[in-house]
Amino acid sequence: MASDFEKRIKKFNRKTALQATNKTGSRRSFYSNVLFRELAYSDTPSFTGDSHLMPIRNFQKFENYLYGRIDTDFYAVTPKKLGLAPIYDAENQHALAFVTSAFNSMREEISIDVASGKIPPDIPHISDMKAVKAFEDINVSYNSWVENYLKGSFGAYVQAQKKAKEIVDFESFVKIFREHLLILSTQMGAVNFSSFCLIYRSNIRNSGLCIEIADLDFSKNSDKLEFADHALFPYYIGMAEKYGFFVDYNAPWRLVFNLASEVVTAKPSWNGLFSFFDQAFQRAYLQDLTILKNLFFSSYRDYRNRFPSFIKETIEASGCLKRERIVRQKYKKEEFDNKYTDRYWLKFYIDLKNQEKNLDFDSDQLDKIKKRSLDYEKYVDIRRSLSYINKVFQDIPSTEGSYYYLASREKYRTQDPLPFEEFDEYIRDIVKSYK
Repeated sequence: MASDFEKRIKKFNRKTALQATNKTGSRRSFYSNVLFRELAYSDTPSFTGDSHLMPIRNFQKFENYLYGRIDTDFYAVTPKKLGLAPIYDAENQHALAFVTSAFNSMREEISIDVASGKIPPDIPHISDMKAVKAFEDINVSYNSWVENYLKGSFGAYVQAQKKAKEIVDFESFVKIFREHLLILSTQMGAVNFSSFCLIYRSNIRNSGLCIEIADLDFSKNSDKLEFADHALFPYYIGMAEKYGFFVDYNAPWRLVFNLASEVVTAKPSWNGLFSFFDQAFQRAYLQDLTILKNLFFSSYRDYRNRFPSFIKETIEASGCLKRERIVRQKYKKEEFDNKYTDRYWLKFYIDLKNQEKNLDFDSDQLDKIKKRSLDYEKYVDIRRSLSYINKVFQDIPSTEGSYYYLASREKYRTQDPLPFEEFDEYIRDIVKSYK
């Protein structure tokens, strides 16, 4: 005899109950998302059998969130542009070449199945599959971030702090702009490009591993359900798996290439993930210092062009008011390069990283990090120094939501008399101890 719960499930109207979006009230949204997680891919008529249909992966859970955007050492990475290829019959859509190849092959087989009558020609988004969205260049997003936030907010900061008249040349500008960036790095978690690649402003489409076949709203459970609620949804899942793709649990129209799939691992040229990332991606931190230098130099140039001078008022000994026009000095690139060397920027870079990340090193620890990084720069090269710095400030295990964070929290709860309120400090100390 069916349980009361089972009877209620059979009467459950999924399309009515799963209308919540991210804008829905928090209580209703919570229950709706729970129901979607439990029922969206398991109730009839989608398919019968096991309650979970693989290869569906939740890219909002644990470190899956950073899939394709970090390498095997947890460094932020971006795909090499030369490795991208256009997707057939999709205007201005690209993905990494092997992703494009797999997607095109999958489309060809689906077309054959439609032509032979194996599947109907009217399955929305599947029978006539096309790429709607694919690779998004994170450099475009970051450039906008720089212009709108890092540079764009500087004038307001100077005005609010009443520091405009302190800026008379590049040296005085550097002091104030440094203060501004350190504040922003704490508030926003990203001044450096490599840090920006890991915050909420980035997404899985930046990886070059992702192709979306429908322009639907992933914040609406009803859109997800409508896409998945077809008798041949398992056919779509099977085709995705055959050609090496995951289906995104939170956006089932999104195909994400599975780097553990036999589509790539069975190739004679496959040498493992480390080699793969080295060949197809580049580490984001390699751009950080160049960007930081350009940010300072161009920001002063822009500020000076906008405000070339100001009136300085002083009271003379006689009591008279003296007004003098101060012209802000020009600054040449050659002067900048000679005075502000890599060693200067490395030290400031470390200060920024400490503000951006979740580890909170104290001043003594920072001094040791700076000394070692400068030794690497002097005796090895700048790349080795940057690698060391980014390894030290790699904070993913201590970030709320990561697998290590959640597992450690459960273990911490059983300890006595350690207060749970200090858990964040506790896990930071553990992660720092491995540096």
